[in-house]
Amino acid sequence: MKKVIYKIDEHKYEIVEVNNATEEEYVNNLNRDFERELKKEKRLKAKTISLDLLYERDGYELMDNSNLVNDDVAEKEELYQKLHEAIKHLTLKQQKVIHLYFWNNLTLREIASVLDVSFSTVSEIYYASLKKIKKFLKNTRTKP
Repeated sequence: MKKVIYKIDEHKYEIVEVNNATEEEYVNNLNRDFERELKKEKRLKAKTISLDLLYERDGYELMDNSNLVNDDVAEKEELYQKLHEAIKHLTLKQQKVIHLYFWNNLTLREIASVLDVSFSTVSEIYYASLKKIKKFLKNTRTKP
């Protein structure tokens, strides 16, 4: 029988008896795994700053922002609905250009090629569409 050191904790060890080389290798592997995990934990602690320390050092406090998330979602949904309504007020050509530009991520030159019209025509349609959408959104803005 052979005696081997088995790590229990960072500062605690236990001497265990092993019967063969396989058992010795098993204990050594456990020790290596323990050391790896210990190093990971130390690196994480070094990179992490505690919330208590932030409060003590800088005066930062946690706040409940769950209602802010809900407000953001509601605002985005409202804006999406208004934008959808504004696009409905465009002509079919304008809708198609806006769709190809924003949803298909095509450039104005690519849209001109797809629609088989000149670049200047697509450019005019695009900017007229944006102007119309902007005017619609401005007129439907909720008053405080």
